[in-house]
Amino acid sequence: MSPSDMPSELVTLIVSHLITPSETAPAGQLQTPDKVAIYATVSKDWQKYIERHTFSSILLTPARLDEFDQIIRGPRRKYVRLIALDVVLDSYDEEACGRYETEEDQQKNNRLFTRTLQRLFLTMSSWEGVQEADLGIYMSVKVYSPSDLSRLGQEEGRARRARKNRRGGANDILDRRFDKSYLRLVNPENDGEASALPHSVSAITEIDITAGNLRHMCPASCSLILSKLPGLRTFNAYLWDNERKDLDLRKRARHEFASSINLWPASISKVDLQYYNVGPADETFIPPNILPSSSNQDPLSSNLRAFSQQLTDLTFADITIGAEFFWPSAASQTSDSLLPHWPHLISLTINYTPITPSGQWLFERDPSEEEEEIEWGEDPALYMEADELPAPQDQRVNPFRKKASPELMNAFYVAAGKAAGKMPVLRQMWLAASTGTRLSHSFQYTATATSASVCWRSMPLFEPSEEVLDVWKEAARKNLEVDLEVSCVEGY
Repeated sequence: MSPSDMPSELVTLIVSHLITPSETAPAGQLQTPDKVAIYATVSKDWQKYIERHTFSSILLTPARLDEFDQIIRGPRRKYVRLIALDVVLDSYDEEACGRYETEEDQQKNNRLFTRTLQRLFLTMSSWEGVQEADLGIYMSVKVYSPSDLSRLGQEEGRARRARKNRRGGANDILDRRFDKSYLRLVNPENDGEASALPHSVSAITEIDITAGNLRHMCPASCSLILSKLPGLRTFNAYLWDNERKDLDLRKRARHEFASSINLWPASISKVDLQYYNVGPADETFIPPNILPSSSNQDPLSSNLRAFSQQLTDLTFADITIGAEFFWPSAASQTSDSLLPHWPHLISLTINYTPITPSGQWLFERDPSEEEEEIEWGEDPALYMEADELPAPQDQRVNPFRKKASPELMNAFYVAAGKAAGKMPVLRQMWLAASTGTRLSHSFQYTATATSASVCWRSMPLFEPSEEVLDVWKEAARKNLEVDLEVSCVEGY
């Protein structure tokens, strides 16, 4: 029997053996197709089965977009399961390593970023109806320059650091070069606010946006990308909310993000968002108020609440979020039909910073602990350049806030309990506060068809108010018609 006469089942079996275990990557990782690609020339049937593998995972850079458009045509499109888009910015020279990115540098990067996404979306906009039932494409997006320290090999990276650290060594600010740069989609004609993605892509059903190690993407531009993906089901992202030295920049990016959430498509059912922020390392500092000057409510928390009501699974990590995410503060004057409702939400996980958007600490010093006298050591300003110094709130490490603030945390849990009462299929809610690397306080709600329980873990012990317990007991009765089991544990 010649290879071209083999039954399709036999061809499939042979191809599966040709693909070695090391070539089969987990979801979200590229596969290595080169070793089996040569067998595509055996026959048309073999070509079909081989290409199902070789074109399942595609690595794209700006330089490869034309090739992608020319090669991935016809039936090959339905084989694509994963696209890893690496937006490779231009390299920069040794002189540029010693200074922050200029406005010109930033606009150059923005234009390349925009052109890359424009070109890819134009190509894929014609892929309508080619995906197999219930399958779609996972796409990851990263942005970096080959000159970034994080992209250098281990040996080259060590050598660059060594040159900087020698007395009289290289003037190199390393990855601080793009500390204040936020990649954004722009209109190429005027570099203004983006109307820059005219084409939609239905084939992409999951996207993972991580921008790149230490490089930041404007969160509102991330929202614009989502708006062009009408078939998107899962959204994963690592975005930056941790600007330490320029409060106006942080507030502007956060408020633009809040205003852009209404662009997210209604098709999304799962969100995993790390909106990275950490509190001051020196906990004597009062955190900044990041609310709009005209409001005492956090628009990001409120707009995330509005969007979350369509989801089945939601995870937030390292996020500064307010109680208004769970429940509107003016709900007492709102008719029941207009109150938030999460009919599909099964799982909710929030790891939040121990700070409110208005700048209040959610934790305080444990009165049972004596205040320690700390020896601070040498002032870092004596041996560091001014622009190398951490922000004032991070120049000394002084963690002492361990006790949950009764007033603020009870209000937080009342709001969460009211929301839970509007989540009829909720099976788990996990809320945890972290101070740096230290888990300081957690709450877990677990439900089955016949039971519901809540557990607080904290050191020192946190005991919720009667109002909190009443709200959560009512949620269990309303959703499951069961009595709630309650426990409070001292410790993590």
